[in-house]
Amino acid sequence: MASDAAPATEAAARPSEKGPFLVLWALLLASLVVLALVPEHVAANTTAALSVALLILLGVIDLVTMRVPNLLVYPAILFALAATAVIDYTLLTQALAGGGALLAIMFLLAIIGRGAMGMGDVKAACFSGCVLGLKAGIASLLLGFAAGAIIALPLMILMHRSRKDFLPLTPFLAAGSIFIGLIVGFLVQS
Repeated sequence: MASDAAPATEAAARPSEKGPFLVLWALLLASLVVLALVPEHVAANTTAALSVALLILLGVIDLVTMRVPNLLVYPAILFALAATAVIDYTLLTQALAGGGALLAIMFLLAIIGRGAMGMGDVKAACFSGCVLGLKAGIASLLLGFAAGAIIALPLMILMHRSRKDFLPLTPFLAAGSIFIGLIVGFLVQS
C-alpha cells in the first residue's frame, strides 16, 4: 500500500508541465485582442516582435532540451495565422502557403533523413513560413541550413561530433528566419 501512495504524492508535488505554456497561451490570446484594437502598422510591428520572441524561445528550448514542445509550437503557428488575419486578411493565403510549403519540405526531408531531423524542427519551420510567407520562408530555410552546416562541419572535422551525433536544428532555423524577417520584413509588415 505504501508504494502505491508514493507515486501519487510525487505526482502531486510536481508542478504542472503545462503551467508556463498556459501563461504563454493567455498572453498570445490577449495580444490578438490588442492587435485588433491598435492601428495596422502598430499591430504589424508588434506581431513581428512577438514572432521574433517566439522564434528565439523555440530555438533556446531546442538548444537546451533537444526538443521543440508541441505546447509551444502549435500555439505559435495559430497565433501567426490569427494575427495575420486580424492585421490584413488578404495576407492569410500567403501565410498559409508559406507555412504549408515549409511544412511539406521539412516533412519530406525528415522522412528522407530517417530520424536525423525531428518533427519539432518540421513544425518550427512551418511557423517560420507562416510569419514570413513562401519566398522569404524558403530563403530563411536555406539560410538556417547553411548556418547549421557552418557550425556542424568544423565540429565534425575537429572530431567533436560525428555524422551520427545530433545537433539541434531549430536554433539555426530561428536565426535564419529572424535574419530574413529583419532584412526583408515579416509578412504582416508588407
